[in-house]
Amino acid sequence: MTKMRPLKYLPTRRQVAITAVSIGLIALLGWLLRRWFTTEYDLPGHRAAAHGVVFVDKHDLIATACADLHLYLFSARDGSPLRRIGGHTKRLTSISTFQDADCVATGSADGRVKIWALPRGIEERSIVAHKDVVLAVRYSHDGSRLASIGNDQRIRVWDPGSGRMVVEIKCAQPNGCLAMNLNGSLVAAGGADHDLVIWSVRSGSEVERLRGDSPATAACFSPDGGSLAVGRNDGGLEMWSITWERQQQWREHTGIITDIAFSTDGRTLFSASGDRTIGVWDLEDGFRIGRIEGHPKQVLCVAASSRGAMASGGYGPYARLWTDPLAAVQ
Repeated sequence: MTKMRPLKYLPTRRQVAITAVSIGLIALLGWLLRRWFTTEYDLPGHRAAAHGVVFVDKHDLIATACADLHLYLFSARDGSPLRRIGGHTKRLTSISTFQDADCVATGSADGRVKIWALPRGIEERSIVAHKDVVLAVRYSHDGSRLASIGNDQRIRVWDPGSGRMVVEIKCAQPNGCLAMNLNGSLVAAGGADHDLVIWSVRSGSEVERLRGDSPATAACFSPDGGSLAVGRNDGGLEMWSITWERQQQWREHTGIITDIAFSTDGRTLFSASGDRTIGVWDLEDGFRIGRIEGHPKQVLCVAASSRGAMASGGYGPYARLWTDPLAAVQ
């Protein structure tokens, strides 16, 4: 006679439902804890490299200029994607804004500079700026002037309110290195030689040449206008006074310096590099705090917010927000 096997225990529907809900609640709790305690967020959705990034603190936004022809808007709190905005007909190459701004300006390979009203990202103005690629755009810190540099070997400074050109300056073999000072009275640009050249916007005449060991590839005036940071093709980083005396020089990066950003209090400097890292520098004591890693390829751009956050973009495509960048320093 065959012996009967006891029936295995089968859970009731209620028990199955309770278990499923419990698992879901645990997963949700874990997700919320990660969101509450993390200080690093991806900026998703880019279909090509992010060539520029800025914070628009007035609207709590991050804006990126992407080679996929779009301007992207994200939450500056957690990197949540908000808008993808088209308008340029070729890749975006650069983006700029200024303190307390309601807008950003983008440059593109289509030769145009566009100004976008925020927070909705509505095209406010389109300027036919250059005959070829716009390599970079930069607002003055007070927003009164907007500079662009193009492959046509011209720097043009604009009145952003009217779109009128203020001055045109000839520059030899530009490489996209561009900076404007606090009130838009000075513009600086690098090229194929080893000089960073500074011009007067009012007269269009050359003011100074800052010689280095390799071409200047990134530059940024400090928020108070008292100094100028310069990055070089060989990875060197320099600080110059407004009287054009070199105050500091560092050689910690092993790749090209692609972008530079000051913290809003002017005490910290962030440097994006081709060595896939972001350098963090203490300007009061003159030393490197450390580096931030995480980019899979070359870092192309970096920005800092008034709340102490930092964002970056590069090849991959890849862009990232650090709400507490010093916590990520190695």
